[in-house]
Amino acid sequence: MNFNSIKADYKKLIISIALDIVGMATYLIPGLGESGDLVWAPIYALIIRNLYHSSILGILGGFEEILIGTDAIPSATIFWILETLGIIKNKEFQEIYK
Repeated sequence: MNFNSIKADYKKLIISIALDIVGMATYLIPGLGESGDLVWAPIYALIIRNLYHSSILGILGGFEEILIGTDAIPSATIFWILETLGIIKNKEFQEIYK
């Protein structure tokens, strides 16, 4: 692993944390809550799909954002951890869930 690869990994972590914060922030604005999630969930799903090159992770992230009471789950950050540990870099995972 070279330095540029490490930098790219941490950029992806920062983006993932920012996505999770935006997802949680809908509850900070009174009256927005779940209705804000209806707008944010598809955007979040597309970003996750492109960031992690996986349709299934995009779908899972979108569902997590749209479900009531699950905004506290930092799914993008969890996906980063799984990728960093090599769990979602596995070729079998990528072939099954593309």
